[in-house]
Amino acid sequence: MKRAALRWYSTLFGSVRAAQPTRSLPFGEVPVGEAVEDGYVDVIATHADGTIAVLGWSKSLETFHRALSLTVAGVRLEPTHVFRVHRPDLAAVFGREATFFGAAVEWIASPRNTEETATLQAGGRVIASFTAPPADEPAYPHLRNERRVLHRQDIYSSGPPIPEASIAVLELTRHLPGPVLDFGCGAGALVRALRSEGVDAYGLELDDERIRQHLLDDTRPWVTLYDGRLPTPFRDGQFRSVCCSEVIEHLPDPVAAVEELARLASERLVVTVPDMSAIPRGYHHGIVPWHLLEATHLNFFTQSSLESLLTPIASKIEMARFGQVKCDHVSYFTNLAAVVHR
Repeated sequence: MKRAALRWYSTLFGSVRAAQPTRSLPFGEVPVGEAVEDGYVDVIATHADGTIAVLGWSKSLETFHRALSLTVAGVRLEPTHVFRVHRPDLAAVFGREATFFGAAVEWIASPRNTEETATLQAGGRVIASFTAPPADEPAYPHLRNERRVLHRQDIYSSGPPIPEASIAVLELTRHLPGPVLDFGCGAGALVRALRSEGVDAYGLELDDERIRQHLLDDTRPWVTLYDGRLPTPFRDGQFRSVCCSEVIEHLPDPVAAVEELARLASERLVVTVPDMSAIPRGYHHGIVPWHLLEATHLNFFTQSSLESLLTPIASKIEMARFGQVKCDHVSYFTNLAAVVHR
């Protein structure tokens, strides 16, 4: 007997010279260009996770970081990290041994909902005054400065089901002929969103204590909790449409799962999975989307393999991708979607 998967998710800059007025920093980097003792500050960088960094170069890392101080909202912060950076461009000035003369100092500011005035000093001299942007508490904040040696389960583990429906998945399902079943509905977020738009929507999920705790109250009457065995407790063709979003990558037998989806849906299926083509796209830039490595993933799909899996139950398949990410000069999608016509 096969078990259906929980939809259970674990759910990473500007500057001015002192003579200029205070200004806001967007997330990114803007030149500073100020000499400090035994070195130079090139840029200030602010990041969405609350980190504020000074990047430059110096022959003496200790001298560089001790010369700098940062205050945010009048509070002086203690440096979180001080480290060298590879700067091969400095070799032309200082010789080949200078390739790691790049210097960086990082501070972690507290989460804040508003902009705050920040001041960077070097040796008691103000070299930049700027407005640090708001910063939310990031996901996995402990990964910035955790002192323990972590293990895989500390990062790629499980967390509560998501409370809001994916906009992309909602767009794929809101015009499906009803009744619609969300197979592996998690907390019932998609069921709630569809029903709010007048769609006759229902959910199916494992009878698990974690699901019972997080199931959205306004979806409980429409969600069936069961023991995970196939076939599921519905009759053949009970639903005109079935959505199975981010589920079959968790199942030990995806073929059996797809056959069950086909048994339940008389007209249409929407199936979404993580898109593994993001890995070769980002490989040369060192980018791997976090969700692709989630601990309970058993199956890994390309567009071709997902189409092949669904072809035996389909008269027509329309493929889509969503979750587009753009980072520097890299662009990729995190998710595949298939709209299957029976």
